[in-house]
Amino acid sequence: MGMGLDRFVVRSRGSFRAGDPGHFGFAGSGNVVTATYRFLFVSSRTPADWWHSIIHVLDISDVHGAIRAQGNIRPRGQVPDKFKMDLTGDIFTVVSETWRDRSQWTSLLENFSLANPKAPERLGSVVIKAGERLFATRFDGNRAYVVTFQQIDPLFVVDLTDPRQPRVAGELEVPGWSTYIHPLGDRLVTIGIDNVNGWRVAVSLFDVKNPAAPKLLSRVPVGENYSWSEANTDEKAFGILPDIGLLLVPYQGYTTNGYASRVQLIDLKADSLMARGTIDHTLVPRRATMHRDRVLSLSGRELLALDPKDRHHPALKGTLEIAWRVDRLLLAGDHLLEFSAAGSWDATQSVLRVAAVADPDRIVRTTALGELPVLGSVAKDRHLFVLQGKTEWWWPNDTSGDTKPPTENNVSLTVFDLSGLPELKQVAKMNLATQPLGWGTDWNGLWVKPGVIAWTRGGVYWGWWGRGGGILADAKQVGGRWAPSYGGQGGRLITFDVTNVQTAKFVSDFNLIASDRWNFSTAFTASEKVLCLPVMSRRVPSFPKIL
Repeated sequence: MGMGLDRFVVRSRGSFRAGDPGHFGFAGSGNVVTATYRFLFVSSRTPADWWHSIIHVLDISDVHGAIRAQGNIRPRGQVPDKFKMDLTGDIFTVVSETWRDRSQWTSLLENFSLANPKAPERLGSVVIKAGERLFATRFDGNRAYVVTFQQIDPLFVVDLTDPRQPRVAGELEVPGWSTYIHPLGDRLVTIGIDNVNGWRVAVSLFDVKNPAAPKLLSRVPVGENYSWSEANTDEKAFGILPDIGLLLVPYQGYTTNGYASRVQLIDLKADSLMARGTIDHTLVPRRATMHRDRVLSLSGRELLALDPKDRHHPALKGTLEIAWRVDRLLLAGDHLLEFSAAGSWDATQSVLRVAAVADPDRIVRTTALGELPVLGSVAKDRHLFVLQGKTEWWWPNDTSGDTKPPTENNVSLTVFDLSGLPELKQVAKMNLATQPLGWGTDWNGLWVKPGVIAWTRGGVYWGWWGRGGGILADAKQVGGRWAPSYGGQGGRLITFDVTNVQTAKFVSDFNLIASDRWNFSTAFTASEKVLCLPVMSRRVPSFPKIL
């Protein structure tokens, strides 16, 4: 466990008291912790000696939970993670890397005797590799497996049979590098990076039966052009199930069809690996494992249950939503209306959820709203008005979109009856084609007069901000002073007549951007005759009637 703290604190079970002998603090950073049933090892680096770790030995063998400080171990380099430390019997082994002679990185292995833990004795050491950085390390019996990397990935097998004379027994060079090693008898399964064709997660199988001649048996790149996995930094994310010959690798990355969040199924055999099917998630998957006859795949949003009989095409059998994003929230009597908008990297559908105020964590109604992002929502007179629209990037000086004829429905207004909450009844929906809406999903619905709602959006400002002024619709400029402002995406009013909600009608789409680069922020005043908006622009145009 790597930790970036200024001070690491360890205390025994029970109450905490200042000066308690079961409480220890270690100054420094780069803290790494590992433990056996006898000792807790805490490694840290201090500003006074950044290039070398100091490993504090704490006796935790007391059955009542008392912790007793023992001696310190001082390796010749830095200890990057918990897999670099091991205790077998009384022999403590540590793998570290040092900026040797301040000229190149050097990885080395050192043995210490803890026969007297108050005074650890240095036994023997061996330099593993000079000129390369230290990556994955794993201990297994009287062997240590070490991976370094610069241009290629050497896998080293270190013989620990003689603690006073450890030696490199064998070496294998392969492309890329490994970030985690999992021993399986005379086989090693590793996860790391394949940098031959792009930058992808890679799972490898090695034969280490003969430590003098380790062999790469199989390698499976995961993903396409680019991929990354949490398992590259946290071994708990790597699902290794040797009893059923299955590996589960959560990953995310870019493919020929866009961004993907998946779990890769890989067959694990004695001498080979084979990529099988994948499990798709809307959010980055974190863990996957087997439970009875189902593969369970977990992301921060959902738990999926799949039948893996056909590993090329695992069949989805159940989905449990465990969390959801809420982009906007409305209070409607005793209920909450929660909106999750499409268009973000982790959501392809907009969703409206209903929960009771008294029990907000339990969703009692879910309504799909389609692929268009939710731009705004207003509740009034027992009705909910939801504006959705297709957003797209638009550069402030690009006027091509201002006159481009609409070719598809890019805006919709949906009206729901709220009188039967938690049930939602759709009473009207209108789709229309307008000029491009630009970027952004923060639109505000203003009741400019009874039965008429105008949707407007705050501006996206570029360059210098001018001092605010105002527009009084069908009147004149009021308040403030005008100052230069460059570009923007405001200045848009889309109006609907909803006097009769079942026959809602589109009224107008008024766009100041078509004639001048106006910047609008949220509208703040409306009445039956005028609509007042804060605005900034480079010049003052004429004011047409807009309502």
